[in-house]
Amino acid sequence: MIIKKDDIVHLNVSGVTQGFVVKRSLLTSVPGTLLEAYFSGRHELTLIDDKIFVDRDPKTFEMLISYLRND
Repeated sequence: MIIKKDDIVHLNVSGVTQGFVVKRSLLTSVPGTLLEAYFSGRHELTLIDDKIFVDRDPKTFEMLISYLRND
């Protein structure tokens, strides 16, 4: 299976320099959540240095991503 470039998301979470790189499908995997709505294409996203800016605590966001990756 080939993953389209649009399916990979580069995130800047509150200025964390290394950022996060995740699949959009992971971010939208739980229907009805704010995270799903934010990355579904229904909202305009803020870009900083070609990364989507997310104004959240980076440590908490990292735990959320880890949780989603591990079901």
